[in-house]
Amino acid sequence: MDNEICLFSLAAYWVKRGGVLCSKAVSRLHHFCELENNALTMKTEQITVASIESLVHDFYDKVRADALLGPVFARMLEGQWDKHLPRMVDFWSSILLRTGSFQGNVYGKHMALEGISEQHFVHWLTLFKQTVETLYGDAAATEILTVADRIAASLQLGFFGERAVNLASIDNQNMALKLPALSR
Repeated sequence: MDNEICLFSLAAYWVKRGGVLCSKAVSRLHHFCELENNALTMKTEQITVASIESLVHDFYDKVRADALLGPVFARMLEGQWDKHLPRMVDFWSSILLRTGSFQGNVYGKHMALEGISEQHFVHWLTLFKQTVETLYGDAAATEILTVADRIAASLQLGFFGERAVNLASIDNQNMALKLPALSR
């Protein structure tokens, strides 16, 4: 209850001050909020269907706007986003929460895609990592990213015969690899 009151007070103060937060208010909510570029963001510590829905929608909003990934997804999903997004929520819910709500062959669907490069994986993983780290606290983010990394590894083996990139090698800020690319 105190946290809710504190959050409400901070939100009211923030609006009153024109979106500028004082350091005292921010420090009080250090465990509940994160301030990035003067924007207040709430992080959740629990993985729920609702938080997965936010993750999926936020992530695919970034994908659609991305210069490299957007055209690939537009080509494959044009007019089908209303079907794809709920399937992705079901997929991640099945993986992370064991809901059993997803039925399908993820590997087979992805292997049918043409023109996928290592650069696509760097972008996909970077956008996914950024989205997860924005929405979730450390423990939940680590759990989700560990699963995403295993999925990406499997898909990369299918596409390239080797693992080209992993989450640990991605620098969120620069959307670049911290490690040298694998030789071909």
